[in-house]
Amino acid sequence: MDNKKTLYWAIGIVVALLVIFMFWGANRDKSGSSQDSTSAGQTESGMSSAGSEAHTGTDHENAKETAAGSTGAGDTADNTDTGYARYMEEETAIMDRMMRDMDLPEESGNAALDFIDGMIPHHEAAVSMAESYLNNGGNHAKLKPLAEDIIKAQKSELSQMKDMRKVIADSGKKVQEQADAYRAEYAKMMAKHHDGHGVGHSSNTGTGNGTGTDSDSIDAAFAAGMIMHHQMAVDMAKAILSNTDETDVLVLAQQIIDAQEEEITLMEKVLEES
Repeated sequence: MDNKKTLYWAIGIVVALLVIFMFWGANRDKSGSSQDSTSAGQTESGMSSAGSEAHTGTDHENAKETAAGSTGAGDTADNTDTGYARYMEEETAIMDRMMRDMDLPEESGNAALDFIDGMIPHHEAAVSMAESYLNNGGNHAKLKPLAEDIIKAQKSELSQMKDMRKVIADSGKKVQEQADAYRAEYAKMMAKHHDGHGVGHSSNTGTGNGTGTDSDSIDAAFAAGMIMHHQMAVDMAKAILSNTDETDVLVLAQQIIDAQEEEITLMEKVLEES
């Protein structure tokens, strides 16, 4: 009996050990499968992330190339047009301001004073136009030195006119008949330009300076605008010649006529050649 009990106990222990071993093996396989699955998922996720980053990087580079291509392709045209467009914008503002400033105040009773009060803002506008032309790339062989001459000459004349005005105003001299005649001529001149025949008013063609030119170059725009601007000065100067006795004003007026008519001829030739 003792031998049988011993045998039964041995068989029971072996069976128990087998069950434990089988259970342990099953758990081990399950754990390994889960780890493999997680590792595989991480690898796949990593590959997906890397692919996404690579795609994002490629898209970024493509965007940069597209942007560069867009600006690069248009650089030449944009740079060519920039100076002209900026000059036209500035010229319009200059002319609008000038036309407002040239509206004469209450009658002074002296034609010379009225002439100077209109010519000062007119000269200031000419200087601003010439400076704008040079600052925006104007480099024409004939127009660049002309612009430089305009700046120098008209700044000098501005100084002269301010000195003349003080002397005449301090004198208190009035000649109403001359003043009325000059203001009538002045009003006609201003009306002509306000009606679109002069600077600062579009004629629906090209530069918008009333000249009919269809060139969109800064050189043609400057020449066309300055021709009309100079013609205003010539008209004003001619009107004062017969309506004042102020010697200094008469000399200045003739000086303006001679210089600016010569410059008009030069600019007309430039436009014909362009």
